Order: sequence, then C-alpha cells, then structure tokens
Amino acid sequence: MKLYRIEDGYLFKTDQPNGTHTYAVYYDRRRKEYCAIPTTHLYKPDIKRMKQKESGYLMQAKLPGIALPSGVKNYAHTTDVNGRKINVKDPRVREVSKKHLPKFLSGKILDHACGRYTVKKQKKKAR
Repeated sequence: MKLYRIEDGYLFKTDQPNGTHTYAVYYDRRRKEYCAIPTTHLYKPDIKRMKQKESGYLMQAKLPGIALPSGVKNYAHTTDVNGRKINVKDPRVREVSKKHLPKFLSGKILDHACGRYTVKKQKKKAR
C-alpha cells in the first residue's frame, strides 16, 4: 500500500477537476485491480469530522510523509470516472513517496475500509 495524490476529475465528476486528494492505494490480487481509499486532513478539530470519527466513518491515522494526522474513510474507489480500472501509471495519479506504508498501518487501513475495524467506545463514568 502506497500514498498517491490523485486528481479529483480522474475518480469522480466535480466542478474542480484539477484539485487533488491523497489516497492510500493497494493492489487487490483477488479482484486483480487497484483500490484507492480516500483520506482527509484532521489538522483542525471541526464538529463534522469529529462526529464522523465517533460514528466509525473516519479512522484517525498518522501517515508517513504527511506532517499532520489524517482521517481514513471506510470505502474504496476501484474505477475511474469513465468506469475503467484505476491505472497508477496515469499522469493524473502521482506517488507521494516511493516507500510502502508500514505493514501494521496498511493492515489497519485495509480493515477499516473493508468494514472489519470497530471504534472503541469510551465508557461513561458512573455518577
């Protein structure tokens, strides 16, 4: 699993096709295709992101090469805007770094995207 910067117009229709987002991309050997798991920034605690984190939609992770903590979403893109498989050699798909993510972190991200990750609920204090 590696981090890629992918232009928005490559994966979905948008008003700003040249904007980019960071994705954790891995190759699924069973389906023989690349899957891109979207990430988001968590540099300022806003209400929307914190609710998504509590509900399990986002998982907080510290990704290498990115200075601030990131939120990993719980789904993956497998096709581009035209319905073709994701091609990591496309000029609109750029690597953030040549290194792979650590095995523990990539497994945790993959479990979250596949629905096998659960949020640990904090116990309420008895009064």
